[in-house]
Amino acid sequence: MNKKFKIKLLKDKLDLIANKSIKNGEYEKAIVAISSCANILYQWNQLFVDDNLENKIKILANNLVKKNFNKKESNADTVLFYDDFGLDTRGLALIYLKAIASLGYHLVYLRPETKNLPTEIYKNLNGFNVTWKTFTKKKHLQKLRDINNIFIKYKPKVAFFYAYPNDVAGASVFCAYKNIVKRFQINLTDHAYWLGKNAFDYCIEFRDYGAFVSNKYRKVEKEKLVKLPFYPYFDKNILFQGFPFDVKNKKIIFSGGNLYKTLGDANNTYYKIVNSILSKHLDVIFLYAGNGDATELNKLMKIYPNRVYHIKERKDLYQLMTHITLYLNTYPILGGLMTQYAAVAGKIPITLIRKNDVFDGFLINQEKIGIEYTNIDELLKDVDKLLEDDNYRHDREKKLIGSVISENDFKEAVQDIILKNSTKYDISYKEYNNEMFLKGYVKRANYNNIAFSSIATFSNRILLKDFPEIFVKKFFYKLPKVPKKIIEKIRS
Repeated sequence: MNKKFKIKLLKDKLDLIANKSIKNGEYEKAIVAISSCANILYQWNQLFVDDNLENKIKILANNLVKKNFNKKESNADTVLFYDDFGLDTRGLALIYLKAIASLGYHLVYLRPETKNLPTEIYKNLNGFNVTWKTFTKKKHLQKLRDINNIFIKYKPKVAFFYAYPNDVAGASVFCAYKNIVKRFQINLTDHAYWLGKNAFDYCIEFRDYGAFVSNKYRKVEKEKLVKLPFYPYFDKNILFQGFPFDVKNKKIIFSGGNLYKTLGDANNTYYKIVNSILSKHLDVIFLYAGNGDATELNKLMKIYPNRVYHIKERKDLYQLMTHITLYLNTYPILGGLMTQYAAVAGKIPITLIRKNDVFDGFLINQEKIGIEYTNIDELLKDVDKLLEDDNYRHDREKKLIGSVISENDFKEAVQDIILKNSTKYDISYKEYNNEMFLKGYVKRANYNNIAFSSIATFSNRILLKDFPEIFVKKFFYKLPKVPKKIIEKIRS
C-alpha cells in the first residue's frame, strides 16, 4: 500500500470521526479530529485548501461561539493580536506588535500560556498601551472559550489572526466574527496548507508567491489580498562578540541555520561549493553558525584546519554579519530570514537555486539584485570575482540598499492596512510552477512520522480508541534500542 493511499485513509477516517462527533455534540473530539486532519494536510502538502474542513469550522463557529456585541459597539482604538505560536523573536509577531503599539492603538496581545515569557516582546512593548492576555492549550474547547472571552471583553474593531496551520479553535472564533470585527490573517505559511480560509476579511501576504497561491489554489479573491514584506528583528544595542580566530588579512565567508538545510542533496553540493572556494582562496575562512548534524562540516574542518569553524547560534547575528565578506546561503534548503539579515548588514547573500525553487520575495526587487545562481560554475566564477575585486564587491553591495523594508515603512504600512485595507506594495500575479515543489513533499514524506505527529500525541489521546495501532506503534518506536551485547547476554 503506497503512502499516498495510506494518507488518504487516515484523512478519510478523521473526517468521519469529526462528522460523527459534531453530530453527537462531542466537540472536543471533533476539534481534535479536524486539527489532526489539518496537520496531515500541512505535512503532506498536496492541497492548499480543503473546503470540507472549512465547512466544519463554520459549523463549530455557529455552534460554539457566543457573541454579545455588534459592529457598532466595537472599540475603534482597540486592536486584538491573536498569536497562536507564542514565540519571542522567531516569526513575525514581534514586528507586528511593535508597529501596532507604536501607532497608538490599545493593543490586546493574546498568546498561549507558557513557562517562558517573551522577554524581547515585553521589552519592546514596555511603555505602550498594551493588555497582556493568555489562553490555555490543554483543552481545545477551553482554548476556544478563552479566545472568545477576550473578543467579548475588549470588543476590538480590528483583529489579527497569526496561527498554526491546524488551529481549529482560533479559526472557529475568528470565523464567527465576520461582519462584526475587521479580521486580518498574517500568512506566515504561504507555501503550504493551512486551515482558516473563512477566518479573515483580508489576507496579508509577504511576497508575490504567497498571493499567487492564495488566489489560484485557495480561491481567495484578489480584493482580499494585501502585500506587506517583513524585516528581520535584531537588537542594535547588542555588542559584537568577535570571532573564534584571527581575522587579520583574512576574508570571511559566513553561513548559518540548522545544518539539515545543507544535507539531503545527492551530490553534496553545498559542501562541494565550500571546498572549491577554500581550495582556491587561501585567505578565506569559512564560519558556520547553527545546530544539527555536523558530519560533513567536520570533514571540511579536517581538510582545512584553522580555516573552517563551527559555532552555535548567536544573539549578535546582525553585528556578526557586518564583519563578514560574503554570506553563503544554505542548500538544498534555502534560508529566507538569513538572506534578509545579510542584506540588512550590506553583505551579498550568495544563493544557489534549483529549477522551480520557491525562493522569491524575501528581498524587495530580488530578481534585480543578482544574488541567485542556477548552476555551481556560475556561482563559483562570481564568488572568485567578489573575493578578488573589492570595488566590484562594493558596487554589488550597494544594490542591497532598500532591499529590505525599513521598520518605519513597515509601521506605516500596518497603519494603511488597519485604516485602508491596503498598502503601497503592489502584487504581481505572475504564474509559478509548483509541480516539482509539491513532488518534493511527497518524496520526503514519511508516513509514520506524519501519523505519529498528527494523531498519536498526548493532547490527542481522545483518539486512542480510534487509532490504537498508531499509538502503540509510536510507543514502540520511541523505546530505546537494546544493544546486541545485552540481548546476547540475556539469551545465554
